[in-house]
Amino acid sequence: MGPPHPGRRGVATASVMGPAPPPAWEAVPPGRLTLNSLGMIQQLLVNGAGIGVLPLNFVKEDVRRQRLVRILAEWQSPVVPAWAVMPTRRYLPSKTRIFLAHLEDFLKKAAVPENAKAGGR
Repeated sequence: MGPPHPGRRGVATASVMGPAPPPAWEAVPPGRLTLNSLGMIQQLLVNGAGIGVLPLNFVKEDVRRQRLVRILAEWQSPVVPAWAVMPTRRYLPSKTRIFLAHLEDFLKKAAVPENAKAGGR
């Protein structure tokens, strides 16, 4: 990883190693570190560990306070489907129904509107 970007906290250069992508490549580039914790990724980026992919709604406060800077605004990560799988919906506990309703509402609110996908900050 390179030094932090001069004048901007939370942005650093990074080299991406791997084979050359095909001309119409649509994927997240391979990285040196893979994490499944958005909070950990966010903290590493704020501390200058490199570049990463996070949902805009998750980092809006860091962007507002200029701890993180959006780069490649015209690019967006591929859509990742989400499923809630259970053996049956019959006799589903109320706390599970409430959780699923909350999750569905949260994911709808977290979706980026179509007009914001093409480079809005």
